[in-house]
Amino acid sequence: MWNNKTSRFFLMMYLLLVSFSCTFIDFSPLEVSCSLPENGGYFDGAELEVIFSLEVKQEIVQEIIVLKRNGSSVAADSRKMGSSIFIKPTEPWQKGASYSLEIQGEVALVAGGSHQVSFYRCFTYGPMVQAFSLVDFSEPCENEPVLSFQFNAPVDSPSFSKNFSLTPSISYSYKLEDEGRRITIIPEEDWKYNQRYSWSFQEFESQEGFLLDKKYQGDFVWQIDTELPVLERICPVLLVAENEYFPKEGNEISLCDKEPLLFQFSKDMDFDSVRSGLRFEPNCTGELKRGKTNKEFLWVPEENWSLEEEYRVVVSAEVQDGAGISLAQQEEAYFIVENDFLQVLSISVGGVVKDFQGAVQASVQKNVQDAVLVSVQGEDSSIVTQINFSKVFDHEGLVQALDAISMEVFFPLTASYPVLEQVGVSGESSLELWWSGFSPSSDEVDNYYQLKIAGGASGPQSATGNYLKEDVWVIIHVVKS
Repeated sequence: MWNNKTSRFFLMMYLLLVSFSCTFIDFSPLEVSCSLPENGGYFDGAELEVIFSLEVKQEIVQEIIVLKRNGSSVAADSRKMGSSIFIKPTEPWQKGASYSLEIQGEVALVAGGSHQVSFYRCFTYGPMVQAFSLVDFSEPCENEPVLSFQFNAPVDSPSFSKNFSLTPSISYSYKLEDEGRRITIIPEEDWKYNQRYSWSFQEFESQEGFLLDKKYQGDFVWQIDTELPVLERICPVLLVAENEYFPKEGNEISLCDKEPLLFQFSKDMDFDSVRSGLRFEPNCTGELKRGKTNKEFLWVPEENWSLEEEYRVVVSAEVQDGAGISLAQQEEAYFIVENDFLQVLSISVGGVVKDFQGAVQASVQKNVQDAVLVSVQGEDSSIVTQINFSKVFDHEGLVQALDAISMEVFFPLTASYPVLEQVGVSGESSLELWWSGFSPSSDEVDNYYQLKIAGGASGPQSATGNYLKEDVWVIIHVVKS
């Protein structure tokens, strides 16, 4: 039979065997602590230390660590030392940024078993100083058309430039003042009237590396303007230099040569709008240029205005000022070109002078009855013709005049064709031409030739753009001397 001593002996032996074959599980509560207060604060160390009351497995804790900067998750690294886990972001800490650390989930203990952990802290990284922030700003005004921002610490210029936004976009520059605490945005083009502009910036740094405390944004409307623009006048101008001109006096619009037209408005106008809103009838090519102010524009023709032409110029009602306000109605005007036509004053053929002054040139010298009688010794003989015009020519005009002058067979067509041998300039408005190869008349037939000067804009044209209204002809009766 068992006695009490035997029972106690076997019980002690059983407990001893169990103690060698099993690991004891610690059912004590797991406590988590940190040097950061629960209601947030400042931290400027290299790593956050999270202290567990029991030793935990670091690789399990790593899986449930959530580190955020300004509300966005960032990658984090951790290491274990004893019962502490040290945590830091993979990228460098950002001064002045708001961080939060959350460890939420089940962790395994080194001694066995697991515990649910719910740990949360928020903090600002950096020393305990005043947050980097915007303290004041000023909107553009008429006397000071700049946008200005005042901060409580010097600004890192490249960081601001990268994070500043202005819409609608315009070209601008900026400068730092007040030891870097003040940034002034300077537009490189005019603000548009009645336009609402929006600005914003966030997450740029101070010169000490502190991040701006939050996103800032705002908007403003550049000066309200409701006044309708008015086309005040259209007039020709005397162009002295590139941007120096004087309006011509008088109410009637009359032009000559390549005189520009001045369009003067009551307000500053949008250049592209004015350019697209101009129309000429008949059409003419030219270039619109800015005048002395944004209220004045010059239309400079590429070629001389057409003689004796009446032009109509239309300014569309769609033309807008700088605020986008259109004209109340379409405007139009009529003008004439006052240049007189170029004239041939006289033509000398072989010493015989034909005076054209006062004559109706289109009907002169087209008949053999009015032919100029010129004698030659033979076909090798030359006939000299001298043509006197009423206007002065420049070099280009003289070349064009030569291209417009011809000597042709008039009758009979079997006569030899004359050749231009030589050209001379006897004055700024006179040309001399030597012709040879004429067939003298015989007893059987009279030989006639015609000297022709082409009229119109494609013919001879003076330095001021004057040209012959119609062709000019001279019939030459060539006889043998």
